[in-house]
Amino acid sequence: MQPLPAGLVDETQLMQKHYAFELIDEAKHRPFLESMMSEEDVLRALAGWNNQNIEHPDFYSASRIIKRLSDGAYVCYMDTMIIKSTETSFKVINGARMMHPSVRDRGVSTKAMVDEGLYYWFMLFPWKIDVVEANFSPGVTVATRTSVVADSTESYTSNPDSHRLVSFSRQSYMDFIYG
Repeated sequence: MQPLPAGLVDETQLMQKHYAFELIDEAKHRPFLESMMSEEDVLRALAGWNNQNIEHPDFYSASRIIKRLSDGAYVCYMDTMIIKSTETSFKVINGARMMHPSVRDRGVSTKAMVDEGLYYWFMLFPWKIDVVEANFSPGVTVATRTSVVADSTESYTSNPDSHRLVSFSRQSYMDFIYG
């Protein structure tokens, strides 16, 4: 897996209006990660994409920290990968996510971050993103985590309480935004 090309995105990328992404940087973000993870998990987070060494020219690491703009506080870690899916478009896969305990508020902040994140990927990111996929933990309802209706929800096992892969397409997002 390779880093995003230099100069593709600014160091801090405004998501929409309340949150911003920062691509993960050990010197800058280690204290935030240490405030909510074990040392082993911090090392995995810094390695990116669940510590997998995927070597492919069309796979990009986009692991990032989300910052709340109202006070500049770091609030969430996202393990993210971007994959080239056609000659002109890409897919975003959000793997692990961890919010700081101080901002866990029964999904209110998560919903705002997911809504702003979808806006960022489909409307602002320099490459054309056709699909955003996210892993959802057991028992988490998609409707409580975003205002946007998912295109599909796929369980990894036959157990309805397992992790699920939730997909949002560019076309459905545009239909949602523009009616």
